[in-house]
Amino acid sequence: MDVDLDYDWGCDNDKVKVKGGSSGQSYDSSSTIKASMCGSEKAFSLTSTKDRIWIRFKSNGYSNRRGFVAGYVLYNDTTTGKSSSSGSSGSPVAGIVVAIVVFAVVAL
Repeated sequence: MDVDLDYDWGCDNDKVKVKGGSSGQSYDSSSTIKASMCGSEKAFSLTSTKDRIWIRFKSNGYSNRRGFVAGYVLYNDTTTGKSSSSGSSGSPVAGIVVAIVVFAVVAL
């Protein structure tokens, strides 16, 4: 992920937050994987073994910044045969599945 959002103390205006949980859980009841981010963050990666990942984006729309980019690679857990987002054990499912999501913050 790469983040370039409006910065404010506490990330109340523009922010991106990543949470993960199991099937049947909602965003609100899931665990935080990456706390709220705002301002400029250097590119980073994270690994999760959760069944679901939520990326929540909030903007107040008052500034023009680049936004954020997110991508993922899905791996197959060789011990259970189930898909997992963990890259530390397992092999790619049908090659590598990569998705890139780009959100830009634009003031109107």
